[in-house]
Amino acid sequence: DDLIELVDTYLAFARGEEGETAETVELAPMLEQMAQRAQRAGAETELAVDSEITSTLRPMAMRRCLANLVDNAARYGKWVKIAAERTAKDLLITIEDDGPGIPEQLREAVFQPFFRVDTARRRQTGGTGLGLSIARDIALGHGGDLSFETGARGGAKAVLRLPA
Repeated sequence: DDLIELVDTYLAFARGEEGETAETVELAPMLEQMAQRAQRAGAETELAVDSEITSTLRPMAMRRCLANLVDNAARYGKWVKIAAERTAKDLLITIEDDGPGIPEQLREAVFQPFFRVDTARRRQTGGTGLGLSIARDIALGHGGDLSFETGARGGAKAVLRLPA
């Protein structure tokens, strides 16, 4: 079952990237869906996004990227904040939680396939180990990047930067 889930996750990622064309998308509805996803997972959520923000992106791929980040935030925290803002040089989407966070020395390693911060963690308590790798690949495929910082409440803060 674990192997099937792993292969299905990878194939879904590969299919999502193939042939999807970029289109102009309003971010507010997509991020509202992500906030609802976190709520369904049991997290208290905050959403801070200007309804006027649009971006040219591959919607299915970006939903997968955001869902991977939101699922992790809701898995490790009880509170999740999703925010988006346009700056002079890029579009920033942040997903923050109040969980244990990611130690600074591991913030690059988490993007390696199958890497786990807590090596004692079993498959029953986590995903396939591909979510953050997939999320970063999607960010890079959009000309952006994905990184982690410490959030305001001490948890992880995923920072997705996309071209303005």
